[in-house]
Amino acid sequence: MDNGPAGMIYFFNDILRPAMPDIHVTIRQQLSEGDLVTTRKTISGTQCGALLGIPATGRAVNIVVIDIVRVKDGKYLEHWGITSLPEVLSQLQN
Repeated sequence: MDNGPAGMIYFFNDILRPAMPDIHVTIRQQLSEGDLVTTRKTISGTQCGALLGIPATGRAVNIVVIDIVRVKDGKYLEHWGITSLPEVLSQLQN
């Protein structure tokens, strides 16, 4: 996936939103230093559609995320992230 804004847009619009139409993002903490913004958040919703090959389960999904974004002149340039998505996918398969 692209490390810039296109990758983030793709992840939300083409992967998460079809799988969890009631998607909600809760920002837990956000810090900035220089041109970097770090956000700790939870992405939650109900898995009503396929999520990365896993058929709909109707189960609640909570993905914990830590993102670091480089911003310049108010624009999103680069992104690095760590998520609990692999663990969530494993739980949905069981």
